[in-house]
Amino acid sequence: DNHVRGWDDPRLLTINGLRRRGFTAEGINKFCEDMGVSRSVVVWAPYERLEGCGRAALNVISPRRMVVVDPLKLVITNMKEGEVKLVTCSDFPDQLKELGVNTETKFQVPLTRICYIEKKDFQKTAKKSYFGMTPKKTVRLLHAYNITCTGFDEDAKGNPTTVYCTMNFNDKEKVKKGFLHWVSGDPAEVKVNLYNKLFTAEYPGEESKGQKVDYLTQLNPKSLVVKKGLAFKDFVKSVKVGEHYQFERLGFFYVEPDSKPGKPVFNRTMELSSGKKK
Repeated sequence: DNHVRGWDDPRLLTINGLRRRGFTAEGINKFCEDMGVSRSVVVWAPYERLEGCGRAALNVISPRRMVVVDPLKLVITNMKEGEVKLVTCSDFPDQLKELGVNTETKFQVPLTRICYIEKKDFQKTAKKSYFGMTPKKTVRLLHAYNITCTGFDEDAKGNPTTVYCTMNFNDKEKVKKGFLHWVSGDPAEVKVNLYNKLFTAEYPGEESKGQKVDYLTQLNPKSLVVKKGLAFKDFVKSVKVGEHYQFERLGFFYVEPDSKPGKPVFNRTMELSSGKKK
């Protein structure tokens, strides 16, 4: 009934499905080793255990990049039209050096007057537990500078469409909380597949009280959410099928086999954290 696309659908827990989602052989083998998987004994484990093994394997091979999956326009009012500042980023953070990862590789991205941030990183009203941008609040563009929101535009429904801010180019003191990833410099559009669990139930075919139900009624309508994101053009031009990346603050992503040159499709393998105790 076209609930999935085949045995290699990234939402399925088949080997082909997991690999197409972006799990590595090392991550899958580590999970099997930890769980003691055998041919004769059926072992059940929460999906988060599989993600944990996969995350550890991907962490040391996935270069960091900034990609915005749900863009909101940001205008830096004290930058001129056509002005460009180059910001230096690293493929891997220094913390991974002790694991034998080369953390010396650097690259630069352009910072211009017009940027894009995630919609979820801006709210019109400040809340105590919210660390994103709000009017008059200072946050920091990741790898760059502190910015302070001075205003915003909204549509007829009250949804923010453009945020305005000033940037402090001389401020070396980072904010304690509130780091936003971003893109700018005439970014390229990319397709991003946000994969989630295929079923809403932990045990498909059963209700919480153990009663049998039709497992098709438990299909997750949000098991695949497709987004049109934005990424730096130089990054998009260099991407190759089968590569792994960590999109900063978002998760681990894999370049879909059906991608075309200059038009990559990214499959989310997993978020940076499961948000659930294992």
